[in-house]
Amino acid sequence: MGTTGHVPLPNEVRRRFWRLIAAGSSTEDAAAAVGVTGSTGRRWFLGAGGIPPVHLAEPKGRYLSFSEREEIALDRA
Repeated sequence: MGTTGHVPLPNEVRRRFWRLIAAGSSTEDAAAAVGVTGSTGRRWFLGAGGIPPVHLAEPKGRYLSFSEREEIALDRA
């Protein structure tokens, strides 16, 4: 059994990376700011074609919270 040494990072780390890129940071500077290597930042950037992946889109508040869903369910019951 081998291991690659890959440790999954929270999506928030990648979101911060893409926010820094959008603000004009280089891939190397954005990568350093979020605590990953420059090569990892370049891989993220090139792998996504220079565009933040959809699954990392910032939450927009368009969904109901659990408590809101629960309140609706209780009202319907």
